Amino acid sequence: MSSHELKMAHEYTPIRFEVWRAENSEDLKKEFEALNFVVDNKDCERCDGFGLLDCDLGHEHDCSDCDGTGKMDQTYTEALYDYSINQYHEQVTKDRERVKVYCAS
Repeated sequence: MSSHELKMAHEYTPIRFEVWRAENSEDLKKEFEALNFVVDNKDCERCDGFGLLDCDLGHEHDCSDCDGTGKMDQTYTEALYDYSINQYHEQVTKDRERVKVYCAS
């Protein structure tokens, strides 16, 4: 690979995620729905999964975001966003490999 080809491969800049997601939104929704979305319980971000928050008076109270359970159900929108990010990163990786192969030939 020449230095020019190596520079081209190294300077590959993928499309921004927001643009890619907008251009592929319908396909992403169809693929995601075919996976039969299941609610995923994740740790509450506000209380770090403990279910309790300290108040200004030094007392502990149930976290209002998760009702003291420490867990949050992932919404459809959040799950679709996570799926979209994963698909985007997979596509960028494939594109980088294609550029390397193209520049090497």
